Amino acid sequence: MSKNFLCGMIFLLLVGMFVGGCGSDDVSTVRDGTMNMAPDVPIGKAFDQFFDKGSWKSFTSTENKRIVEFNGENKIFDETVNTKIQFKLKDDDTFSLEYFGVDGESLPNESAVLLLGTILDSYKSK
Repeated sequence: MSKNFLCGMIFLLLVGMFVGGCGSDDVSTVRDGTMNMAPDVPIGKAFDQFFDKGSWKSFTSTENKRIVEFNGENKIFDETVNTKIQFKLKDDDTFSLEYFGVDGESLPNESAVLLLGTILDSYKSK
């Protein structure tokens, strides 16, 4: 095995670890966290139970905000609904609801808070 090949493999491994780790702490902060409206309910576990399919990611917005985004599907009256929920992280790693959308439509703040509360309240610990 050549020295250049070995150095290249180590470089790729290090880059992969760096890219793979980016944002994962922010996602964990929200997934493992709770909200004041349901302080005993982990957000990630509640979302896992409520949504049929779900994915998480984190990014920095164009306004330089740290955002954690959840995208999920669930069935309501035999129709699949796509939901996007975004949380804004603050410097102290607390977070708040930033956006709640259903099928591409942003919900008014009151409706978003009500639906988020419904999702968290429906959680049944096992």
